[in-house]
Amino acid sequence: MIDDTALNHALDLRRSFILKNFESLTMKRLRDMLEQDMKVDSGSLKDYKKCISDYVDKLLASSLPTVGKERSGEADKRKTVGSTRVSTNRVSGKFGDAVNKLRSLCRAATIAIPPCIYTQNKTEEGLINALKMLLSKYGLQASSTGADVSKVRAKLQLGRDLDGIDVTNIIDRKGSRRSQQVNYR
Repeated sequence: MIDDTALNHALDLRRSFILKNFESLTMKRLRDMLEQDMKVDSGSLKDYKKCISDYVDKLLASSLPTVGKERSGEADKRKTVGSTRVSTNRVSGKFGDAVNKLRSLCRAATIAIPPCIYTQNKTEEGLINALKMLLSKYGLQASSTGADVSKVRAKLQLGRDLDGIDVTNIIDRKGSRRSQQVNYR
């Protein structure tokens, strides 16, 4: 069993490293470093995932203005996209209202959002543009109605249902079945 005070002490020692590398640092990598610092077995901090992530969240939230100034030389920039103000400095993993609206629209239409959209677009504005392009690929917009969304959902579902079906065995006959009825009397 690992002592909470020892874990907090190890996290405090790694504080500057976390702040420098917060954009590329994963929780698994941080846990591995902490396990090496504390000289405990590998994987022994898996039970403390929530505690570690809470510490990192609090650390980033408390030093957010400092991190923004160190990274870009100025405070958190804001730009206006449409009628929504979005921040271009996305430190936390949470998204703004505009991104959440576009994500829910994609979910409603059963459009899969590839993970590369999140990794290639580090700013919220870039993420909004990428999601709008993804929606436009399927004929939707941010202001699409429920009827438009259900048409796209039905089209995608039909495509998924027909995926993998061999259509070469389908016989195409001219005329209807009525004209080819056989009388067995």
